[in-house]
Amino acid sequence: MGQRARSSGPRVVRVPDLDQATAFEPWTRLRGSFRQLRSSVSERSFEYSFAANEQAEGLEATANTTAESAREYVQRATNYVLGVVLFAVALFFAGISTKLPRPRLRKAILGVGVFVFLVAAAWIATFPVSLSI
Repeated sequence: MGQRARSSGPRVVRVPDLDQATAFEPWTRLRGSFRQLRSSVSERSFEYSFAANEQAEGLEATANTTAESAREYVQRATNYVLGVVLFAVALFFAGISTKLPRPRLRKAILGVGVFVFLVAAAWIATFPVSLSI
């Protein structure tokens, strides 16, 4: 069987109509247009506005308003709970004063209970009242 003879170097094919300047001309034009595009983009700043972003901003403003209202209601509820705790402390002092053996100590503890009750009542009287259910 016959073996093919190998050439010693790479095989070069020459195309007669294509020279080096013609081969690189589209590439250099493309490279120039990229440079021009890059410089024009850096000169301008693009701002995109999507309808969803505008809607999200409106919803965020509504959420902030609602959250502020919720914080106010939570603070009001916390104040009422503290008032109830103060009334419970006043009742505790009034109840414990009946179990004490000495009359002076009994009056002193009852006085503390009355004082706490009056302070709690005056403090709760300053709270806003809502009659809606």
